[in-house]
Amino acid sequence: MKRYEGQPFDILGVNNDSDKEQYRADCISEGVTWRSTWEGEEQAIIKAWGVSAWPTIYVLDAEGVIRYKDSRGEGLERDVAVLMAELEPPIEDAKEVDGAAPGDMEADDHSFQVVLAKHAAEDAAWNKAWRKLRGKERRELKKLDPARAYLAEVQGFADAGNGRAKLWVAMHLDAATDLKSSELKEIMPGIYKDLCSGFATADFGGEILDALIAERRRLDKLVRAELLGEFAANCKDHTLEGKAMGAELAFYQEGLDPKHAAIATRLEEELLANYLDTEAGAAIWAAKNQGTFRGVGSMAPDFPAVDTNGESFRLSDYRGQVVMLDFWGFW
Repeated sequence: MKRYEGQPFDILGVNNDSDKEQYRADCISEGVTWRSTWEGEEQAIIKAWGVSAWPTIYVLDAEGVIRYKDSRGEGLERDVAVLMAELEPPIEDAKEVDGAAPGDMEADDHSFQVVLAKHAAEDAAWNKAWRKLRGKERRELKKLDPARAYLAEVQGFADAGNGRAKLWVAMHLDAATDLKSSELKEIMPGIYKDLCSGFATADFGGEILDALIAERRRLDKLVRAELLGEFAANCKDHTLEGKAMGAELAFYQEGLDPKHAAIATRLEEELLANYLDTEAGAAIWAAKNQGTFRGVGSMAPDFPAVDTNGESFRLSDYRGQVVMLDFWGFW
């Protein structure tokens, strides 16, 4: 396939040798030049794709659709040539210039970062001391949590429109106050609603989502699921959208209310239709299709992997290119 060097074509390998170190050594000694991942004991990719014979070769078009399976020799050359001929020169779309995201307009952000650094240093020292204590001593030290000294100042930044400050308040409010659990459950939804509606597109949107997903005690389950939906609706990052929808789906799959089944179905269909290149979409696909043959003409399921050099990649990274996916081994 040297004729396609410098063109939108790549070979990716999924190796199932039993010994990882031997596999790495063989790649070097045999001069393997294509990007390949070693599957290990779990063999998640192999199972999801239903591969039972080696080598198995799939050829994917630039849209990520499986177009050919187990082509060999001249047939493989011909199939790749057909897909390469389908590619058209990319048309540069005019880039839309969005207005500045809330994260770009935060008030006095530098001053807040200084306050944040001071708190982080004090908090690290406090946590070190807290881990050495037990029982009553821990409870007494908790009253001296550094967050208490910074809450008023950080709240001022939050009130001025600083989204990071608002997120800090969300994450430290219980440590910085003596509010009861019932009181926190009344306050937290409003804080997270402001974050999800006003800052989901900010450069720290992923931090907001991670904090929301981690909430278990201060938000009711239904409220948390609704906030995840709001974040997904407002976020413009495709990967974060999929992650938020996947976390939302996990709640509705619990079936606490008959109406939730319909919401879960809708979320599943959306993830399968438009988010197969995210972990949530790929996980749903794998759960539904594990151990089944992936037919020609179907969308290739995405998967995360680590190559021989220790670098992470995903199959979806190669959208826009023709890909030969080879399930192979040295044996």
